[in-house]
Amino acid sequence: MEARERAVAAPVDGDRVVLEEQPRRSSRPATARAAELTRPAVVRPRLTRAEEFAYIRSDLRRLVFTAGPLLLLMITLLVVIDR
Repeated sequence: MEARERAVAAPVDGDRVVLEEQPRRSSRPATARAAELTRPAVVRPRLTRAEEFAYIRSDLRRLVFTAGPLLLLMITLLVVIDR
């Protein structure tokens, strides 16, 4: 079966032929369509620009506090093991 829409000739209306379109069949399996219908809507909070930058700054601060000591530990281990 074709996934494209097909036009079927309908009764003649005066001097014009009226075309009716058949509904398009979905290429996705029925289970995917059913899951889409039952999936809850995702609500994302709206952040202002300042709030977003505050989150980014806190994430970067956490990254520095985590990565900094790890970097120092790795350099120390390299010096100790190299002896």
